Amino acid sequence: MLLLLALLACSDVGFTPIPASVETPEAPEAPTPHIEHASDFFEQEAEVLDLDVYALIDQSCSMDRADDDNVASALRLLLLDLDLRMGTGGEWSLTLATTATVQPDPLRSWTRTAGNLDSATLDEIGNAVHSIGRASEEAGLAAAWGLTAYPVPDIAPADLYLIITDEDDQSYPPTSSHTITGDVDGDGQWSYMERRWSVAEFDAWQASQPLTDVLLIVPTVDGCGWSVPRFESVAAATVIDFCGNWGTALSQRSFLTALGDSFTLSNDPIPGSVRVVVDGSMTAAWSISGRVVTLETPPPDGAMVEIAYRYWSL
Repeated sequence: MLLLLALLACSDVGFTPIPASVETPEAPEAPTPHIEHASDFFEQEAEVLDLDVYALIDQSCSMDRADDDNVASALRLLLLDLDLRMGTGGEWSLTLATTATVQPDPLRSWTRTAGNLDSATLDEIGNAVHSIGRASEEAGLAAAWGLTAYPVPDIAPADLYLIITDEDDQSYPPTSSHTITGDVDGDGQWSYMERRWSVAEFDAWQASQPLTDVLLIVPTVDGCGWSVPRFESVAAATVIDFCGNWGTALSQRSFLTALGDSFTLSNDPIPGSVRVVVDGSMTAAWSISGRVVTLETPPPDGAMVEIAYRYWSL
């Protein structure tokens, strides 16, 4: 009996053994910051901005059916190019007006988001151009001024004015009455120059519109339309030859694109470590805020931008 009790007392049934010691795991060592070198590469790609276009079309009798066909075709080409090149979510609008008055009433206006240009819209634009009635005025400069000074309700202000004509400008100053007194300068012809809006006035107006471009689509060579000395003296506008394939030239203009001047780095650079190289040439014409490097002059379309820098890594 004593032997049995002794055996039972030695049994581990109902008892929890206590380990002699408990090991505590060691905390992981904190990583040590160290400097890494990086180079971020960017390819400059031009993107089309949102663009609101006013096309002021000469409606004088010198514009014939062939001219109308050319205008309609060129505007369609412009919009097809816009729709193709504009970034996702971009928006364009086209408003057709004429050069007939100081404050011309728009014929039609279209607004579309990128990717939503259809054949029906292109047909509508062509029909609207061909429906323009004929009048005797070619007041393109004053018409552009009028549409800016007196915006049309529900139509966005223009980013770009296209003045399309085969003749020189005959705008009257916005503050003068439309009267003709006859042969003012004695050359046997009635003179309009004394009452036309001066080019200096137009240049001053254009300078006050920093977000608006004016493109003159006018004759620049003999054999097509009339000479255009007043238009040619407008310093604040760009000229495309009305006599050539101006639809293609228009669609390729740089105002359709925005070249980026800012590039965002992948890491926070160490101050003083940034180096900027554009197409293999280092430049110092840049500034930095946080991770964003901004160049003073946007690189050309297709340029390769390399930004090398150091940063702290864990």
